[in-house]
Amino acid sequence: MKLSRQDINIIVKNSNLNSQQIQDLINDEIKPDQNSWKVFISRALLLLGLAFVVAGIFFFFAYNWDGLHKFVKLGIIASLIVASTLFSIRSNVNDLVKKILVSFAALMVGAFFAVFGQIYQTGASAYQLFLAWTILIVIWCFAVDFEILWLIFVALVHLTFGLYYEQAVDKNDPVLFFCIHTIISSVFIIVFYKYKFSKPEWFFKILFFVLLGFVSVGAALSFGSNSKFIIPISLEYFIIFYFVGRHGIVKKDIYYLALLLISVQIVVSSFLLNISTDVGMFFAICIFVLAASIGGIYSMKKLIKSWNE
Repeated sequence: MKLSRQDINIIVKNSNLNSQQIQDLINDEIKPDQNSWKVFISRALLLLGLAFVVAGIFFFFAYNWDGLHKFVKLGIIASLIVASTLFSIRSNVNDLVKKILVSFAALMVGAFFAVFGQIYQTGASAYQLFLAWTILIVIWCFAVDFEILWLIFVALVHLTFGLYYEQAVDKNDPVLFFCIHTIISSVFIIVFYKYKFSKPEWFFKILFFVLLGFVSVGAALSFGSNSKFIIPISLEYFIIFYFVGRHGIVKKDIYYLALLLISVQIVVSSFLLNISTDVGMFFAICIFVLAASIGGIYSMKKLIKSWNE
């Protein structure tokens, strides 16, 4: 098992290693070697293959829709779900392949609902179909505990609530829309951390990116609006800003601080545009974004230097 950056920082602080020994340690433990690249490329190609297969199936139905009997349409998708699920439970199948097959089956469940709804015109709202899809794959998410499948689940939850908002809630308040999605993203992050799900850091980086995206756009849209949720979205923004910044400092990961810098630029630029949209204001926004970028990069470089000392 390789050491993490935090482990190396602890070793450096509590040892007499010289600069060359530290660099050798980083090269051995942090930088990917040939085998690591082989594993990465192998997994990337498997996921890319899955994406192409799923896309091919959807295009197949789109192109041959009128020429296929309804039972053939449903039968093909159902067969793919059953076949991929049965093949994934074979003991001699690689663990990663099993997870990819289950993820493929989860995507095919959505395709099945889409085709079923098109054939029989059930009258169900779009959010009800997505809700059913989400509920049906939740067991697979816990069973295989695969990061890609969890991200699919998270995306489905957001889509379900988004469609519910569009079809059953007042659509004239976009701030409320982003308030809801900010809360959903926060709940996912808290649950994954609280219950100690063993997830790689890139998984949480995606979740934090989505979280900051929702709360930043919500805060930006609140300027000049008559929304009843200006105070809630503002509170969400400041609370999330604090905790994301704290998380980035604790983890000693500049990624989170860079996200905060971009978020501030989005929100402040939106605030300035709400004041005026003339040429002078656009020039002022450009100056602000440039100054914030330079100041942020300089501050982050100093922070990285302090972490390495």
